[in-house]
Formats: sequence, structure tokens, C-alpha cells
Amino acid sequence: MRKMFWFTAFLLGVALLALCGAAWGDSIENLSGTKHAPGTVYIYSFQVDEFTGLLNPDGSTYIEDILNGSVLTRAASFGCKPCTTTYVNDIFQFLPTESVILAQFGNWDLIGSASGVALRDPVATPEPMTLVLLFAGALWLWALALKPREKPQARAYLGHHAFRKGAQ
Repeated sequence: MRKMFWFTAFLLGVALLALCGAAWGDSIENLSGTKHAPGTVYIYSFQVDEFTGLLNPDGSTYIEDILNGSVLTRAASFGCKPCTTTYVNDIFQFLPTESVILAQFGNWDLIGSASGVALRDPVATPEPMTLVLLFAGALWLWALALKPREKPQARAYLGHHAFRKGAQ
């Protein structure tokens, strides 16, 4: 009887640990820091609970991310002194081959994928007119390179020239 009690207690403990592990997620990602943009400061703190290998009724697997956190924005240019964006239990479901944007602030994206969660830094993209000007400049330089040039010819030295001989 005593062995049965300990065996049952052991099984209940293992089941409790399994349930707590499932409730906490397969992995928990904590991201926090500060990002600076011209005239703006972003202070962020995110916690993402990620569940992997979940099954749909049709047998396919999916990933579920639950986002909690906040972004504090300090930008006097558009009136934030400071402004806060809060995320509470935002649920994202996606396939293992996909990646989704969980949150955006400024030019930064919080990306969730099968390999975890990452903050993607902004990529500087030039304005369209800048690209047009660069293309036009490249065409102009190419046209200059194709322009036929005359070979410099040897100049005949006129030794009898008046200025060379010192005559006035």
C-alpha cells in the first residue's frame, strides 16, 4: 500500500511538471533594450512565450507565439513626451516555414519564426529620386567612357620660333 502511494505521488508530480511546462511554453524569449533614431528614443521590453510543434486537426504543425511587453517612445517632434505602447497576450499562429512581425516601432520589427524571436534593425533605403540620380550619373560616366578619343599627336618643335631664340 505504501509503495502504491509513492508511485501515485510520483506520477502526479510528473504530470504536474508536464502541465506547468506546457503552460509556460516551449521557450520564453526576453528582449529589452534601447534604440535611438534621429530625434527619437525607443525603450522596449518584450516577453514572448513560444509553443512549437502544435498540431492542427488536419495533422499539420504550427507555432504559437504569445507577446507581452511595452515600448516607451520619447520623441518631442510628434508630441510623445513619453508615449507607451503595451502588448498584452497578443497571440500569433504561423507555420514553421513562416516568419511573422510580432511588433513594430520606429523602423524596427520584432520577428517571430521557428528559430525564435529576433529584433530586426532598420535597413536604410534611399528615396526613389536618389536612385534615379545615381542611375543617370552612371549612364553619363558610361557615355564618357565610350566617347572616342583622339590620340595625342607629337608636336613639331619649331626651333626657329622668335620667342625661343630670345628675339623681341
